[in-house]
Amino acid sequence: MKRRTAILTGIVAGFIVFGGSVHAQNTYEGAAIISSHGYDGCIELSNTTARVVLEPNYGGRVLVYEIDGINALYIDPTQNGYVFGQDNRRVDICAGRFDIGPEIGKPDRRDLWSGSYKAEITGPRKARMTSKEDQSSGVQLIRDFELAKDSSKLLCTQTIRNHSDSTVRYFHWSRTLADGHGIIVVPLTPWGKYPAGYMLYGDNRMLITNPEPHESIDVRDGFLVVSDIPPRRKFAVDSYENWLAYLIPTGVMFIKRFPTYPDRHYGELAGNTISLWYDTTVRCELEPIGPVEVLAPGEKASYTEEWWLLKQDFPENRKAVDVKAVERTVMERTR
Repeated sequence: MKRRTAILTGIVAGFIVFGGSVHAQNTYEGAAIISSHGYDGCIELSNTTARVVLEPNYGGRVLVYEIDGINALYIDPTQNGYVFGQDNRRVDICAGRFDIGPEIGKPDRRDLWSGSYKAEITGPRKARMTSKEDQSSGVQLIRDFELAKDSSKLLCTQTIRNHSDSTVRYFHWSRTLADGHGIIVVPLTPWGKYPAGYMLYGDNRMLITNPEPHESIDVRDGFLVVSDIPPRRKFAVDSYENWLAYLIPTGVMFIKRFPTYPDRHYGELAGNTISLWYDTTVRCELEPIGPVEVLAPGEKASYTEEWWLLKQDFPENRKAVDVKAVERTVMERTR
């Protein structure tokens, strides 16, 4: 991949990107402005193990999250360089997207979902992307990222700021598209409210509370395991165990850690803390959901996800994945 990095004579500089123009800041290790996948003005965060590319031109997303050169995120090459409004195509943005909920009944928030963001390097392996003040929703989104010095640990914090004159109610909604045809492992809460441990979305957003058994879906030893293409793409899970894992055939395991709040209100239709969307063999959406935030004018609220990538052999037998071994790996190697 061809990389274009801005350099100032005599110093290594940090930058702010405003609509494609680059402005110098202070010096920061492991952070640079590059071009990637047809986009200028991206920010690269890197260490000896992992690399992250943040893309501010089309939705303020994570375009690359990789370990040893293996990107865990789903990339649609037909979207390379695409920006909102350049033609009449209906484009489902790829890679590491972030959003706000609720899914049903929310205002048009195209500027937040697919608009351009201001990108800036804020410290060693740290960066921020900031949306415009969206008039439809009344909020502005600030996304802060920090890559660890010596591991794949990536902190992703989204802040919702109410810039309007009215009280608003929204919540964090991560919509990360990972590379496809992997195995999902989610620990279930023993006192969860779903009879089967999970629910499926049927036609017309109908919730299937007692799904029919299917060979691709297994609930065992306190875990939900989706090992292959399910009968319905979208899952709702009400786990309060604060993590999920996704084993990818390319030989990595994508782990997300995130806070949950049993005593707070969750605003999705099923009141779920996690949503999953398993799209055939192509891509898989891993979606931690935050609790509802009631924000008066000028108030803001933040939610942080902790991402990890670990090298992991993909099991020869999908249905025989050792969930207890996955749990041990998460507990021992993502602290």
